[in-house]
Formats: sequence, structure tokens, C-alpha cells
Amino acid sequence: MILRQGVTLIDEAAVKNIVAKTIGVEESNIEFHKIKLKNYQGKYSTEFKPVYKVKCFANGVKYELRIDAVSGEILNDKDHFHHDEGRMQHNDPQHNQNAN
Repeated sequence: MILRQGVTLIDEAAVKNIVAKTIGVEESNIEFHKIKLKNYQGKYSTEFKPVYKVKCFANGVKYELRIDAVSGEILNDKDHFHHDEGRMQHNDPQHNQNAN
């Protein structure tokens, strides 16, 4: 755990574990390229909102995720993936066809 501005944050080990569970791949099979803690601020917000930006590859697929640094909740998945009943799926129909 990390303490910033009086708020307890999850650490990078917890982030890696969350990513592994989210994409359904063992952590040892994920190549993490970026795990960066940022303060996400909306256009009109100045409140402290710590978020981990994660970029990684697993099984030849690129993942980009944002994770709430307090709760560990996945805030979004970017570009190539979307959630479907709690699973990540590739937007390419050919990829999804092969996965079934």
C-alpha cells in the first residue's frame, strides 16, 4: 500500500494482479510495458483522483487499462478491447471467432 495526500493507494503488485485477473492471463505471462500512477482530473475537477495507467502485452495482444488507485476498479479499457460480462474481448470479429 502507498499513502499519498492522506489516501491509501494500491501498489504496483496489486495492479499487476488486477490486470492478470481482468484479462484472464497468468501474471507471469504478461509483459508489462508501463504502470504509471497519475492524478486524473476531469475538465472541471481539481480533486485528487489517483489512477494507474497500464500498458501490457499478453499472447500477442496489447492491453491498455486505467485502474482506480484507491479501489482497484477497472475504470476503462482503451482502444482494442471492451468488457462483455466481465471478460475482455478483442473488437476484431475474426479474433473472437477463433477464441470460441
